[in-house]
Amino acid sequence: TYSWNDELISQTQFNDIIRTGVGSLASCLDTRVKGTALIVYNAMAAQRKELAEAYINISKEPAGVQVFDANDKEIPAQLLNWENGKAHIAFSASVAPLSCSVYDVRFGKNNKSSFLKATQNSLENSIYKLTLDTNGDIVSIIDKRSNKELVEQGKAFRLVLLLGNEWPAWEIQKKTIDKPGTPISENVRISIEEQGPCYAALRIERTYKSSKFIQYIRMSEGANDERIDIINEIDWSTKDAVLKAEFPMNVKNREAVYDLGIGTVKRKNNTDTAYEVYAQQWADITSSDKSYGISILNDCKYGWDKPNDNTLRLTLLHAPSTKDRYKYQEQQDFGHHTFTYSIVGHQDGALQAGISHLAESLNSQLAVFNTPKHKGALGREYSFVKVNTPQVAIRSLKKAEESDLYIIRLYEMQGKSAQNVEITFPAPIESGYEANGIEEKIGEATIQDNKLCFDMASYQPRTFA
Repeated sequence: TYSWNDELISQTQFNDIIRTGVGSLASCLDTRVKGTALIVYNAMAAQRKELAEAYINISKEPAGVQVFDANDKEIPAQLLNWENGKAHIAFSASVAPLSCSVYDVRFGKNNKSSFLKATQNSLENSIYKLTLDTNGDIVSIIDKRSNKELVEQGKAFRLVLLLGNEWPAWEIQKKTIDKPGTPISENVRISIEEQGPCYAALRIERTYKSSKFIQYIRMSEGANDERIDIINEIDWSTKDAVLKAEFPMNVKNREAVYDLGIGTVKRKNNTDTAYEVYAQQWADITSSDKSYGISILNDCKYGWDKPNDNTLRLTLLHAPSTKDRYKYQEQQDFGHHTFTYSIVGHQDGALQAGISHLAESLNSQLAVFNTPKHKGALGREYSFVKVNTPQVAIRSLKKAEESDLYIIRLYEMQGKSAQNVEITFPAPIESGYEANGIEEKIGEATIQDNKLCFDMASYQPRTFA
C-alpha cells in the first residue's frame, strides 16, 4: 500500500513538471489555427511517427474529425468516441526530436483514404497482413515489403500457460519451462474494435477458468506502421501458473539478441542453468545471413526464454505454488493488468534496423495538451536538440545539479564506433566540457557555433556540460 501511494505521488509530481514545462513553451508557440489547437510533446530526442490521442470539448457529437500538422498538412485521424460533450480522437503525428508541435483539429466529415483493412479474422496496413485462427491466435503475418511470412508454418503467436511451478517467485523451474504450453481457448470472442484512417484494431476475448483475457491487436497508417501492437487487459486469478507470450518465428538462429538499455547481449537457446533470462525493452531473432529478423518489443516485462532456434517467449504473469513456504506468493499477480508488447519485422540486424528507437517510442508515448489560441515568436514547432545520426541516442537533457549549465547524456546504439557526431541546439553554445556521471569535468569539448561535435566508441556513454 505504501509503495503504491509513493508511486502515485511521484507520478503526479512528474506530471506537474511536464505540464508546467510544456505550458511555458506553449506560451511562445503560434497556436492561431482554424479549429482547436493542440500541443504534441515528444520526449524522445529522435524524429518519429506515432499515434496520439486527445480529448476535446464539443457540445454535439461530430460527424468526424480532420487533423492538420504544424505545416498545415492533413494527417490520418479518426473519431474514437463522443460522450458527455467530449470527443475522443486519434491521429498519426510526425514530430521533431525533443519538441513541441502545434496541431489543428477541425470537426467534420473525414474523406481521407487509408490502406487499413479489418475483417473478423484479419488486419492489414501498407506493411503487413495479419490473420487469426478461430482461437484468436496469430497464425500468419505477411511482410508485404519482402513477401516474408513471420510465423512458423503450423504454429501461432499466442498466449500460453505453463502450469505447475512449486518454487518461490524468484525462480521459475526448468521443468516448468519445458512443459508444453496450455492454450487459452475458452469462451473466445473476436470482433472489430476500430477501423479508421489512422488505425484499425481487433478485439479478442478469452477465459481460462476464472481468469479473463482481452487483447487488442492494432495496426496504424501514417504512424508507427512497422509495429504491430498487442494491448493486453488481463484479470488474473490462476494459481500455480506462468503466463507467457509465445512467438514461433519463421526465422532461425541459435542466438537471440537482448536489449540491456545501454548495449545488447547475445544468448543461445535455453540450457539447464540459463533458461529464464532478462532484457529491457526488446529481444530479437535475426537469420544468420541477416536477410530478415523479427523483434518483440514490450513496455514493462523483462523475463524471456528461448526454447529453440526460432522461438522467443516473454514472461507476463506468475503465481507459483509454494506449499508450506511463502504462501502469499500464490496470489502475487492476482488482479487487473494492462501492458503492451509489439511485433516488428525487419531486414538487416536489429540494431541497424532501428529497433531500439521503435522500442523507446513504444515506452514513451506522445503527450497531448489542449491550448488556447495566441501569437508566438517560436512558430508552430520548436525542437530543443537534434542529432545528425540515428546511431547515437540522447538519454537526458537537464539542468546541472550544482550550476546553471545544462547536462546532456548520450550513448552509442549500434555496437560500432560513431564518427563526426553533431548535436545541434537552437542557440549558440557559449562554453562546454565533457563530464562524468556525477557531472565533474573530465575533458574538453569541441564546439562549433550551436553544435557539439565528438566521436563515440561502441556502446559508449558520454556526458557533456
